[in-house]
Amino acid sequence: MENSLSFEVLGFDIILCQSKSTGKLKPLVLEVNALASFGTDSPLDKKIKLDLMRDTFTMLNLSIKRKKK
Repeated sequence: MENSLSFEVLGFDIILCQSKSTGKLKPLVLEVNALASFGTDSPLDKKIKLDLMRDTFTMLNLSIKRKKK
């Protein structure tokens, strides 16, 4: 099927640990969620998730005009 597309958005839980010797932050992955939550609890949470969806659609080059073709 033309214009068919399938993708999945994963949720990554990350903690930043600071090195005692260098003071640099090191990201550590705590878990990866296949069923990332898109519920929002605050205005900041809503902004982050809306930006994520917009950026995802932009990277995939999705548009209503292209889908209607």
